[in-house]
Amino acid sequence: MQSCSKSDVNKENNTNYTAPDTVLNGTIKFTDAPYTTSKDGLILKYISSSPCYPSNEIFFFTAVPNGIDTVGVTYSWYIQDGPDHHILTGKKVQYLYNTAGGSNYVKVEAYKNGSIIATVETSVTAYGQRANNRDVGFQMNYATTTNKRYIAFNSTAQNPLDGYINALYWDFGDGTGDGSNNKYPNHTFPYIPADINYKVTLYVNNNANCKDSVSHTILVPASYSLPCKYTYSSKNACTTGETFTFIADTTGAPQGADYVWDFKDYSVGLKGNPINHQFAYPNRYDVTLKIMYHGVQVCSRYDSIFAVGQHVKPSAFFYGTPKTSDSSYWFFNDLSTFNNGGYLDDIVWDFGDGNTSHPSKYSPSQDYRYTIQSSRKTYTVKMLITAISGCKDSSYFKVTVPGY
Repeated sequence: MQSCSKSDVNKENNTNYTAPDTVLNGTIKFTDAPYTTSKDGLILKYISSSPCYPSNEIFFFTAVPNGIDTVGVTYSWYIQDGPDHHILTGKKVQYLYNTAGGSNYVKVEAYKNGSIIATVETSVTAYGQRANNRDVGFQMNYATTTNKRYIAFNSTAQNPLDGYINALYWDFGDGTGDGSNNKYPNHTFPYIPADINYKVTLYVNNNANCKDSVSHTILVPASYSLPCKYTYSSKNACTTGETFTFIADTTGAPQGADYVWDFKDYSVGLKGNPINHQFAYPNRYDVTLKIMYHGVQVCSRYDSIFAVGQHVKPSAFFYGTPKTSDSSYWFFNDLSTFNNGGYLDDIVWDFGDGNTSHPSKYSPSQDYRYTIQSSRKTYTVKMLITAISGCKDSSYFKVTVPGY
């Protein structure tokens, strides 16, 4: 039987195990007692060897005088083999049947001086020379990447060329088995938080009572129960760009596990714990964490996260235009810009004379009338804007209002 290492088994979900071909040779192994029948003072006796590997099913026929004359006596055998027949001579003859199943007629005649002095007939049933199980082996398939305790098995054993398989038995190596003759059993191995190698054996028996088996070691990776969650925080969105830090909860996780992240922005398969990530654009992202151990997904978790993206600080700008000749009434026009898909979320005007305004973000520009004082006054007008990202910027403009 071929051997299989732990690393070999864990390379792929699908693994095929096949026993070597069983080539028949001339080994003789007897399993039953001789059979005898007699008539007219002559006994016909035969015994057959096992049809199972490594033996060949060989019939040994013997004519035994039991009252007839033995001097100058010869023996002729008529042996039927399916649609054919063969004539053999001798007191002892051997025959290998090619055709399996059915009843084959056998007759021995004793001759003396050219005349028949005794005849004995019988019939035999042969398994033939192709009774051995073929391609005894099995396939296994981890049903999912998330549960490698659950394995689907598939027997690849084929019927013998002139017979059939009548019994299958699976020994899963964990103290349980399946004797229901199922070629395709599914089996769930015990929940154990450690890697376990199980020796799985398939036993095959056929109608000729030929037996064969194949065994292989199967790795069942550890099973774990853990919270599978993570926390995150962000900083510096308005300066160097928003950077998220993700930290996976390692409670109950096996040492050496991989923490694999999918940030849903084409950043897939990144590993680390903790791990930093910058989203390029403002959007809502379903960030997924998978904890993997020896190629097995221990758990998976996703959370919906809103990111403001990069380069999201707005650029505030406005200018003022007097609307009256005495420069007491002004129009302040907001011309701020927003990068990377951002837009205005809030705006506050400070007109420099103690008055402020908080207009709608949909009509951010303002008209404002100053009170004329006895002397000329210069006011610093400030506009503070807040983008949808939460980032702020401001702009200043000086206006002068003449006195009366």
